[in-house]
Amino acid sequence: MAGPWDNIMKRLVKTNPQDFVRWLEATAIFLRALDIELKSQHTFADALLEILLAGKQVLLHLEFQTDKDDEMEVRLLEYNVLASRQYEHRPVYSYAIYLRKTGKIAKSPYIRRFVDDREVHRFHFRVIKLWEMPAEQLLQMRW
Repeated sequence: MAGPWDNIMKRLVKTNPQDFVRWLEATAIFLRALDIELKSQHTFADALLEILLAGKQVLLHLEFQTDKDDEMEVRLLEYNVLASRQYEHRPVYSYAIYLRKTGKIAKSPYIRRFVDDREVHRFHFRVIKLWEMPAEQLLQMRW
């Protein structure tokens, strides 16, 4: 719930959006105000496990992939943030596990940049290419 200061500041921004834009990004031009409600969606990870690692409770997030997904890095980041937020802001270790060779393989770290090339996000995850693992290694695992 928004407090009195939030409401005052929201009104100021609504009344003078270009002034706020110029203050924060001197060369930018205000185009329009957007809906402030950030819609949530039902999102399902392939697997989300609570584990103990180095004596700390953390989360292990797995996404299994068989086909090309140009948005894999973005999905991993989204799932990672949502899982951490839902479970007491615990660290989340995300893995993209490719079951077969496909067109594009996600690369870590995923870096998102502003239009002026400043970095805004850097997200690290692990990638496993199952077809590159020796069969002996997989057979020795206890399933």
